[in-house]
Amino acid sequence: MDTPNKISIIILAAGLSERFKGNKLLVKIDGVPLIRKTVEIYLETNPYEIIVVVGYEQDKIKSALKGLKIKFVFNKKFKEGQGSSVITGILSTNKDSDGYLFGLADQPFVSKETINKLIDSFYIDGNVRTLIVAPFQEEKRGNPVLFSSQLRDKLLKIVGDKGARDIYKKINDKFPLAIKKVKVKEINTFYDFDTKQDFENYGIN
Repeated sequence: MDTPNKISIIILAAGLSERFKGNKLLVKIDGVPLIRKTVEIYLETNPYEIIVVVGYEQDKIKSALKGLKIKFVFNKKFKEGQGSSVITGILSTNKDSDGYLFGLADQPFVSKETINKLIDSFYIDGNVRTLIVAPFQEEKRGNPVLFSSQLRDKLLKIVGDKGARDIYKKINDKFPLAIKKVKVKEINTFYDFDTKQDFENYGIN
């Protein structure tokens, strides 16, 4: 891609892991904490910047990511849901950022190819007409999702635990051509870990 990449990657890692009953992000996969495995994949993409939003057990999360070239930001309202982490992340990005790629900390199987494909797709049309880029498998939408900085003001007004889903829906209803749907073939790329059963399904105890 000839166009400079100015997409801020925001990893949402502030949640309470309530369904797991513990901190799922610290469970080891392939010998490293889940959160580190996820962030290292994003680092492989030669990112413009990576911001990790922390909250619950922030010291342990920071320790698990020690030595990585990332920026931490604490979401003091992390108990209020994902929306507060989205806002905290955006407010910490570089002012000249073209957009925000929101990655979920509990999706360690996302590939660097998928991440790069989303960013490249955003810039294909000079990023003027594209407001959102999302990955799809058949008709299923997954994460990470990229939002143009043109939507910054709307994103900063979201509330609760829905994240940016409502904004996606409104754009899709009113301006469907402003959303680019990127096909993803990797089977496990959307898989996230929420419960102990999710880990057991992958032979992780």
